[in-house]
Amino acid sequence: MIFGIPSYKRPNCQTVSTLLKAGVDKARIVISVQSESDYSEYKKLHDVEVIFKEADCAAGNRNTLLEYAKEPILLLDDDIRSFALYTDGKWKTDTEAALRGIERLFEVARENHSCVFGVSPNTNAIITRARYEYDYDCLLQGTVIGVLDNSVRFDARWKMVEDYEFSLRMIRQNKHVLRGNYYAANKPKNGSNEGGLHDRYKEGQLPHWIRKLHQIYNEFEPNKNFDGGQIRHA
Repeated sequence: MIFGIPSYKRPNCQTVSTLLKAGVDKARIVISVQSESDYSEYKKLHDVEVIFKEADCAAGNRNTLLEYAKEPILLLDDDIRSFALYTDGKWKTDTEAALRGIERLFEVARENHSCVFGVSPNTNAIITRARYEYDYDCLLQGTVIGVLDNSVRFDARWKMVEDYEFSLRMIRQNKHVLRGNYYAANKPKNGSNEGGLHDRYKEGQLPHWIRKLHQIYNEFEPNKNFDGGQIRHA
C-alpha cells in the first residue's frame, strides 16, 4: 500500500511531515501535483516521490495517483496535522495507532466487498457513540479514501463534492463503499486555508455543486444550507 497525496498550491504539504513523523517509509509516500509551477516547488521541498500531470481539480489530481499506483492506495488530503482513533468512549490523537487501524480497513473493506473506504468526517464523540464501528454504502469525504480497485476513477467534471459523487456512483454500480467510524484525520476546516479548494469555497460555489448532485442522484438529500447532505435509503 502507498500513501498518495493530491496537492494544489500547498507546497508545505503538511501530510508528508505527519506521515514521516509517524514512521512511514518515505518510499511509500507519493505527492501528485497538477501544475508545472507546483511540481518545481514541491520537488525542492520534499524528499519523497513527486509526480505531475496537468489537471484543474482535485478529482483529476486523485486520478493521476490512481493511474500511477500498481497496488492499493490511501489517498490523503495535503493538510492533515495528525490522526485520531475512538477508544474507550472518547477520541484520542495518536497518529501511529490510528494509521495502523486505517491500514487494517483495507482488509475490512475487502471482506465486505467494498472497492473503497473512508473514515469519520469528524471527532465528535457524541455523534460517534450513536454509530456502529462501520457504515456501509454511505457518503465518504475525500480527506482519507482507501482504494482497493485501481481501475475506478473520480469524475473530473466535478470541481467540488467529487468525493460525494464518487461515493454515490460506486454504490449505484454495486462496487460498494465502507466507512470506518472509529478513525479520523485532524486538519483545518475545508476551504479555511489557502490552496486546495479555498478559492472555490470563497466564491460560494459549494451550493451549486450540491444542487447539481441532488439533480443527478435523487437518493442524495441536501441539507437546508446546501453545504452537505446524506443518502436517503428507501
